[in-house]
Amino acid sequence: MLGLSRQRLYRVGLWGLLLGGLGCSDSSVVGGHVNPTNSCRSDRDCAEGVCNLEQMRCVVAARAEVFFSVTPAATGLRADAFPTLTAPQTIRSGDEVDLALSTARTVYGAITLSSDATTPDGGEARAYVPAAVEFVPSGLGDVVRPTRAVAADTAVQNSQNDNRPFTFQALLPDGAFDIVVRPVSELAGRLPPLFQQAYDLRTNASAQRFDIAYPARFARWSGVVRDRQGNALQGLVVRAVDLNRDARVVSTVVTTAASSSDPDAPVGGSFNLDFAPGAPEEWVLRITAETSASSWLTIDIPRAALSRNDPTGRNLRIELPSDLGLPYLNGMRPSGGTVPIGTSVPACVGCVDVRASVEGRSSNGATQVLREAQVVMRTTLDAPSLGDGARASFECRTTTDAEGAFRGWLVPGDYDVIVAPNGGEFGNTVRRAFRVLGDVPQQLGQVFTAETRLSVEGRVLTPSRMAVASARVTAIPFHRAYVQHPCFNEPDMALLAPRASVRDAVSARDGAYRLDLDPGLYRFLVEPANGSGFPATLGPAVCVTGRVRALDVALDTPLEIHGVVRDSSQRVAPGATVEAIVRVREPGAQGAVVRVARVSADAQGAYRVLLPSGVRVSD
Repeated sequence: MLGLSRQRLYRVGLWGLLLGGLGCSDSSVVGGHVNPTNSCRSDRDCAEGVCNLEQMRCVVAARAEVFFSVTPAATGLRADAFPTLTAPQTIRSGDEVDLALSTARTVYGAITLSSDATTPDGGEARAYVPAAVEFVPSGLGDVVRPTRAVAADTAVQNSQNDNRPFTFQALLPDGAFDIVVRPVSELAGRLPPLFQQAYDLRTNASAQRFDIAYPARFARWSGVVRDRQGNALQGLVVRAVDLNRDARVVSTVVTTAASSSDPDAPVGGSFNLDFAPGAPEEWVLRITAETSASSWLTIDIPRAALSRNDPTGRNLRIELPSDLGLPYLNGMRPSGGTVPIGTSVPACVGCVDVRASVEGRSSNGATQVLREAQVVMRTTLDAPSLGDGARASFECRTTTDAEGAFRGWLVPGDYDVIVAPNGGEFGNTVRRAFRVLGDVPQQLGQVFTAETRLSVEGRVLTPSRMAVASARVTAIPFHRAYVQHPCFNEPDMALLAPRASVRDAVSARDGAYRLDLDPGLYRFLVEPANGSGFPATLGPAVCVTGRVRALDVALDTPLEIHGVVRDSSQRVAPGATVEAIVRVREPGAQGAVVRVARVSADAQGAYRVLLPSGVRVSD
């Protein structure tokens, strides 16, 4: 069943989604980017963004798309009344927006290997492939969570008047779906993920067969990884990932081979990656090496750089430069786990044993140790010889103990250290350019200090500036909505904004509220009490780098939308739930997805919802 992605859905209002400020300040919200060469009188005059009518200038801003999600009452779930997500649509005040639930059907089939196929390692091909199958409405992967089905390695007899057995089935509504098949982990080195775009599920039948067959052969990229002296580097994990999809793996996952005297054995340091038809064209080759359960080296090489190395992709020669730390690379092997404090066994050859602690400092100057704080230490390594766009980094993640202490084995370099306390009064903090020296085996005594969270204060007001009590104010991290934003120009904020978390409070009798936040880019939602006659309201973007005062939010005037919910047979759907969902994003951004309203249809299927009058949506 389709459902909303709970990680990214917040209960928010709509106003200001397009006209909200994009600036950054420690005490206020600054206006958006203004193009000084672009004058305007309306949004139509702006090729990008919207028109700021006060300044008569085009303002770059994230655009909003509004969807309606409709779910039948628990007693009304039928094949012709299935949870449905509408396409984005324009909304005007007083519009009647009738909503229809979709028809659902059982999609079933089998995942198989072609009869003449052999696995890349020469093993026996399986007839049926055990895998996870994910169905996502095309283009809406960040709005709804996938519908998942599990394909078994043995088939069962079909009950759909079909004499062919099947290995998976799922219940899905009408529509076009993007489909990803991921073989179980033990097959990750032998079979790549399968991708199919915009598969259409629209038939009059209650069941639809969808068989997925692996091809007999795959696209292959092969190569060898060595150091500058020509020594094979074995035990490195290699795969292709799509950085535009949260580093989603798009190939097989393999380990570089060990050297051997056997002439039939793979060449030392070699790898073979297989891609199925439909795999994304843009990817990076990711090479990783673990030194322990908490630290690892990562090297990303774009496909374009690999193509310049070898256009065929059959004989890639990847030479890791000495400035990545060859003593470490030559001794690269899993250590079998983290190294406990008190032992002297190194986690990796050439690494420095770093022992440090974390403390919190209150506003009165008192300090205390911070236990269970997460610590991330990351350094960028110079790797120009790997090609344009290639990146190398070493990262260690650990947690402080009961005394606030932690330990990490790190290659020499300058590190960004991010500390995320485990709740309490202290906020996320970053220390840049923490130097790990290469001429010492052990580095002791560093103390990282976290300060108290940053206070944000203001009032909730009506349009006539009257105080609004008992309104819920929620600070929502909004970094996913933007590609470039002034807030991210500050290096610390570029690291901290993705780690911000949701916080909320309730306004007092005089409308006052206070929130204590981690540093980050936020938008502030105000939800008045039920029956107030006002819609939820979302303030403009604000970059929280210090204390923020007088962040008042005036509730918007309501825009009423009404209509009737019916099933696919045109019968009314009493008790159906109607939700308005907004995706806000600049071109190229992942987007922030928020829930903007939620109501239930009455006994006649009629619903009424209040939205902010400033809402603008895609046509």
